[in-house]
Amino acid sequence: MAEWGYELFMERYRERRCGLARESDAGKSVLPGGFEPCLVTLFRSLASRDVDGAREPVPLWHLRALARTGHLARAAELAFTISDETKQGQALLALVEEAAGAGDLLGAQALVDSIRVRDCHDRALVALVPAWARAGELDRALALAERVRYPHNWSITWALLAKALADTGDFRGALDFADRAAGSASSRVLTLLLDVATAAGDHVRAGDLVDRLEDLARLQGPDARGHDRGGPRPLTAILVPEVGRGDLDRLDALLRRPGTSPLYPAVMVDVLEAAAETAEADVVLALVERTQTLLDACSPTSWHADDLRTAWPGTVRSSGPWPSPTR
Repeated sequence: MAEWGYELFMERYRERRCGLARESDAGKSVLPGGFEPCLVTLFRSLASRDVDGAREPVPLWHLRALARTGHLARAAELAFTISDETKQGQALLALVEEAAGAGDLLGAQALVDSIRVRDCHDRALVALVPAWARAGELDRALALAERVRYPHNWSITWALLAKALADTGDFRGALDFADRAAGSASSRVLTLLLDVATAAGDHVRAGDLVDRLEDLARLQGPDARGHDRGGPRPLTAILVPEVGRGDLDRLDALLRRPGTSPLYPAVMVDVLEAAAETAEADVVLALVERTQTLLDACSPTSWHADDLRTAWPGTVRSSGPWPSPTR
């Protein structure tokens, strides 16, 4: 695995940026014929290695993989061997998230109360709330939501619960919980609330959230991802659904502003990649033309321009026989 690591990473990078490799050659340079390692054995071997007499911390991706493939008990056993309390809490939180995502809610619930690090315990509760709601256990989800300790986690908890109910078709309940999170200034929360309002057909609420997200993008900077780990860029959350409907008015208004601020190239990359999956061919062609505007504003050697060029050919190839970029 160590020898394959770099090659696996590059293969994944190429697939994410340029589409899947041709079927005839996919994987030939990665997996030697006839050898498929037993990952569980590999994880156990790695977890038992000592360095200078001390046990190595178990990598989180090992634990996540075990939990995701039905070995939650083994993963938890390895997590409890981590002596550092903070790292152990983070590992157990990762297992709760994976188990909840895989539908093992009872297993995830059993791990929550073993997390001694308060912030990790709080975040584990946040992860379980929408999972129980999607499983039809709203009372249990509410009971967990009420146990969330820290105020900075309350808004995301109610927003995730609202989104879970909207996904199950309970729009009245979803909007009620969305009201509890409406005062948040987090891009992740506002994006979730926008999804809820759109699904519920509340166009007035959705319009207000769009305005707030655009204002947030201006305040935080053009490449802002909000205050949450892995949260979407505010402008990405707005532009992707609009472009998917063929509405380019907001995109054009942003491009007309001096310096294109706050439309950062990374946002256009997000939009191009989403358009390659869902948009009509004429919309993709219109985006290609607008990408040229951003390329003109970028330094030819900047990594922003590089990202745009990488996303552009992939979008064109996925959506029709458009000309190759000239810059």
